[in-house]
Amino acid sequence: MLAPFDARTALEVEGEAVTLRLNFAGIAMCEELGVDLFSADGVPQTMSRIALVVKGLAISEHPEMTADQALAIVAALGPVKVVEAVLALIGRFGAQAEETEGNVQTAKESVPTVN
Repeated sequence: MLAPFDARTALEVEGEAVTLRLNFAGIAMCEELGVDLFSADGVPQTMSRIALVVKGLAISEHPEMTADQALAIVAALGPVKVVEAVLALIGRFGAQAEETEGNVQTAKESVPTVN
């Protein structure tokens, strides 16, 4: 059986790392929040919808994150940087993984950090 894919990146916000993970939980949470990252519309371009993507993709590492906190992250970094990070994740999602940790296949370790 294939191991699940787990593409991840970290956003640096006021000296704190916020990890975004594009995995089943993150995709499902985005869809529950009304954002389909793999639709024809792709990654949203409004502040509130980008914040929903941050909240959805952060759920695995930051389950307590609120929509207001996600919006604060987008405001602090700027929507363009956040969208670029999400697009990079989508580009790596499903790519052949380089190593396996336990039963989770991880994407390349050269994951960029957005400052």
